[in-house]
Amino acid sequence: MPSTDELITLNEAADRLGVHYMTAYRYVRTGRLHGVKDGSEWRVRASDVEALRNPAPSATPPRRRRT
Repeated sequence: MPSTDELITLNEAADRLGVHYMTAYRYVRTGRLHGVKDGSEWRVRASDVEALRNPAPSATPPRRRRT
């Protein structure tokens, strides 16, 4: 298994997230996923991708709707 601190390309991140490349690019541009530009390519940390893929459970329970 690869190290989670490694930098991966945005294409690899999109594959791991199961989204299109442009969606992963939008995540970087909007700040949802931290990325750095390496020449002409964006790179993101594998650990950041995993954190986005598997978010920590919320501390507060979801609100119930009134019926």
